[in-house]
Amino acid sequence: MKNRKLFDTVFLLIALGEILSYLFENPILHFICKPSIMIWLSVYFYISIKDKLKTFSKTIFGAFAFSWLGDVTLLFQQKDELYFMLGLTAFLIAHIFFIVAFRMHGSSKRKTSILRQDPFISVPFLLIGAGAYYLFSSKLGDMAIPVLVYTIAIIAMVITALNRNNKTNQKSFRLIFRGAILFMISDMAIAIDKFYQEIPLEGVIIMSTYIAAQYLIMRGSIEHLKHGANQSAQHYV
Repeated sequence: MKNRKLFDTVFLLIALGEILSYLFENPILHFICKPSIMIWLSVYFYISIKDKLKTFSKTIFGAFAFSWLGDVTLLFQQKDELYFMLGLTAFLIAHIFFIVAFRMHGSSKRKTSILRQDPFISVPFLLIGAGAYYLFSSKLGDMAIPVLVYTIAIIAMVITALNRNNKTNQKSFRLIFRGAILFMISDMAIAIDKFYQEIPLEGVIIMSTYIAAQYLIMRGSIEHLKHGANQSAQHYV
């Protein structure tokens, strides 16, 4: 991509603006930058792979679209709890799109399983999901089932990203897997802050990990589309 530095610079400015909106409690900057995150990443992604619009890329676009919808909806969560539920639903659908996309790989027609042939590799993430849910489950009330479903989805997304090992090139695997981990951290931070205990500078922590996660997934997706299963990954991190 010829203009990658330009796209990266603009994205960095958007991300910085969003972080500063939390540090300086500037709602105008927040309302400008937050919706711009996924719009810019989607434009970045399209321009990078416009000649490779396959099922994988369309599915990633679906995940980005629902992520954007979740971002916009959560802008209004302070006005009504309904907006939090709508945002949660949008991101749940985004994770489902990511899961579907991550199960696609290379030129092989086979699809990876939710758990690898060596299921013990996935155990730490299953324990993280179960432990986090147990931590704040007593304070969820009517949100217990929705949060449980969402927790299952985010852990499944991380595991399907892990399952891409040896199914795509090494760079794509590492970028997307690290992005999935950061996405999980961001979502866990939201849950802990909302249902368990307030986190200092929670907005900065949540958005910095979220922004990095989406960027890494976008870059990893580009690598997958451009280089396929060449140079298959041999490591988990």
